[in-house]
Amino acid sequence: FNMASKLEVGQLSVKGADTNAATYATFKRSDDAVSARIRYDGVSTILIGTSTGHPISLETGGTPRLTIDSAGAVSVTGTDLTIGTDSSSNAGLGLHGTSTNAACRNWDIRSNHTAFGDFVIRTGSTLGGSPNTTRLTIDSAGTVKFGASNDAGYIAGAVPNSFNSGYGQNSDTHATWLNFYGYNGGDTKYRDLKIGDGRTNALVTVHGSTGYVGINNAGATPSATQAGFEFTSDQLYTSAGASTSTNYQVRFYNGNGLVGSIVTDGSATAFNTSSDYRLKENVTELTGALDRLDSIPVYSFNFKADPDRTVDGFLAHEVSEFVPEAIHGEKDGMETVVTVEAADAVEAVAATYYAEGDELPEGVVVGDEKTPAVVAVDAVAEVTEQQPKYQGIDQSKLVPLMLAAIKELKAKVTALENA
Repeated sequence: FNMASKLEVGQLSVKGADTNAATYATFKRSDDAVSARIRYDGVSTILIGTSTGHPISLETGGTPRLTIDSAGAVSVTGTDLTIGTDSSSNAGLGLHGTSTNAACRNWDIRSNHTAFGDFVIRTGSTLGGSPNTTRLTIDSAGTVKFGASNDAGYIAGAVPNSFNSGYGQNSDTHATWLNFYGYNGGDTKYRDLKIGDGRTNALVTVHGSTGYVGINNAGATPSATQAGFEFTSDQLYTSAGASTSTNYQVRFYNGNGLVGSIVTDGSATAFNTSSDYRLKENVTELTGALDRLDSIPVYSFNFKADPDRTVDGFLAHEVSEFVPEAIHGEKDGMETVVTVEAADAVEAVAATYYAEGDELPEGVVVGDEKTPAVVAVDAVAEVTEQQPKYQGIDQSKLVPLMLAAIKELKAKVTALENA
């Protein structure tokens, strides 16, 4: 026979060089159809594969271990590793659990065939089959999404409703968002930080353009018609909305419940403290108010921090003797304050010593220390000191005493007029 032409032994044949200088060894089925071949490309490469749509496998012990399917996906049985694009257009790198390998439970890294350009990481909770839950997606716009397609968070890239970045769910009705918000008008300079229950409903906002902190207020500046609570650079702003009826702006609570409030109506603000008769007992008429009031010194003064402004008022410790409920704190009170200050410190190092052959300074002999075993280093130390804990006064607590004193004066005037 002519080796350059053709060799056939059973179902094995080797064909000589064709016009492309290629050589084939083909494996045929019983119907003489070619199903597999070993091919030399006539240049530099030996190719082993199938000429039809069948996969090719390497096996051990009669079991396929490494398989390449017709779409080019590579799977390794035992480790359940898949690389490439399979016949279902699922591309990527994955680990898929099987009934014989329960340790691998559907880890998957792939390009999403339903949204070309997406990079997806998935996991599953069942054995066998393809991964069933998306955990992380990086889409073609650069958006990083966490969770399944209907429960996704967003970081970077473009996300719905012109929000440039943030985190949350895909549904406005079941979502919690943390956003850096880009204005719809094309403004890319400022970004608001938002925490809310949806992309358009911010519960807390830090406004990038002003630094304002808003609660239940999406506006970049305080608004009389927007219900909310907002801190700005120089004010605390609260609003119950556009209504001019009586509304609570702030309520104060402790372990006893509601103990005070700030309330607005159509034209005024009331600062309230608890005063309901049902909260009180041992109620008696106030007497001796005029003498108590007369004993409280009243001064003109300025605060040390504001030397050019003179005001009228009291010294807290003098008022506490007569109206103690008006004063907060103790006379000459002090508190312990811990501050951090620069300190001298040293660090242990290896000392060196003068040896034979060294130039010895006057008074130095071989064996003396050349460099010390410590060096100076920068350090800080906590410093504890006592600082004044200043008293405060609530001057409104003097009103009952003043009113009682006025009544006593009225009684005295009336008695004199009737004498």
